[in-house]
Amino acid sequence: MREHGLKSEGGWPSRKLRLTLLISFGGLLALMVIAGLGALRLARQLHTQEEEIRQAFLAHTQPLLVLSSSIYVYNDRIQEYLLSQDPQVDGLTAREFSRLTAEINSTVRKYPENCQPQERALVESLEQLFTEQHGVVPWGETNS
Repeated sequence: MREHGLKSEGGWPSRKLRLTLLISFGGLLALMVIAGLGALRLARQLHTQEEEIRQAFLAHTQPLLVLSSSIYVYNDRIQEYLLSQDPQVDGLTAREFSRLTAEINSTVRKYPENCQPQERALVESLEQLFTEQHGVVPWGETNS
C-alpha cells in the first residue's frame, strides 16, 4: 500500500493524518471537558455566594420588618388606649403593652451588629420612635 500525500491508495486517509485528527479531536474534547468542569465549579461558587447573600439579607430584613410592624401595632394600641373611654373594658391592658414592649426590645437586641451605617441609623430611629411612644401612655392608670 503506497501513500500519496493525504490519501492512501484505497481512498482512506493516511495513517499519519488519522493519528493527527485523532489527537486534535481528543485535545479539543479534553479542553471542552476542562472548560465544562471549570464552569461547573464557578457555578457552584456563585450559588454558594448567592446563598450567603440571601441569608445575610434575610437576617437583616426579617428583624427590621418585625420591628417596624411591632412598633406600628404598638402605636395603634396606644391610639386605641388614648381614645378609649375605659381601656380596661376594651381589653387594652398593661399586660398587652408589656408584651409588645418586650417583643420590640427583643427584636432590637437581636438585630445583627454587622450592618451598614444607614441601616444602623434606621434601627436607631425606629428605637427612638418606640421610646417616644412608650413614654406617652400612663401605665396602670385609666383615662376615665
